[in-house]
Amino acid sequence: MMRPLQIRCASRWWARARGLIGHPRLCLGQGLLIHPCRAVHGWGMRYPLDLAFLDRQAHILKIDVLKPGGWAVCWTACSVLELAPGSVAYYGWKEGECVAAFMPSATRS
Repeated sequence: MMRPLQIRCASRWWARARGLIGHPRLCLGQGLLIHPCRAVHGWGMRYPLDLAFLDRQAHILKIDVLKPGGWAVCWTACSVLELAPGSVAYYGWKEGECVAAFMPSATRS
């Protein structure tokens, strides 16, 4: 049985800018939805992240891996989902797939 996603939503300016910096490493099934967002950085991060850049309907536009100190961008995205390493493969996600069903609820920060 697949683990359900526990997604926290960063929609305020400071929460979006900070992202996961200073937070403990994510476990499989945890993530941060940053909205609005087209680019993320890994400055100050100590671990990699799986990324899913999403359009308004939660279709995956681009899948990427963010390494510590790196950055990733998708200019057509509306939001980005930051996940524990290996999460995209675990859920079997591909570009073009809608992931709205995997995100039943998100708590705002």
